[in-house]
Amino acid sequence: IDLDELKLHPSLISIVTGPYRILWATCYMNYPEWLNTVLIVNCPPFTSLLWRAISPLLPERTRNKVRICCSSSEAKVVVRSFVSASHLPVQWG
Repeated sequence: IDLDELKLHPSLISIVTGPYRILWATCYMNYPEWLNTVLIVNCPPFTSLLWRAISPLLPERTRNKVRICCSSSEAKVVVRSFVSASHLPVQWG
């Protein structure tokens, strides 16, 4: 998930509390192994703070599936550990 250009705005709260909450809960309950790893890259500074607030509420197995990389240099290293450079856009390869 590339969060480049994401800004914290009050309207984003409705995404978390609205229909997406129901969608993700349904997916989590019916397809718990749907995702192996979630990479969140190019995130704004508040993302780490938000993750520290919600991660204790998640099961350990779920927490271990999430990697947050706010710096682009860290993101490139982590993304390359999961995806071959030949399958990445030029800016990532």
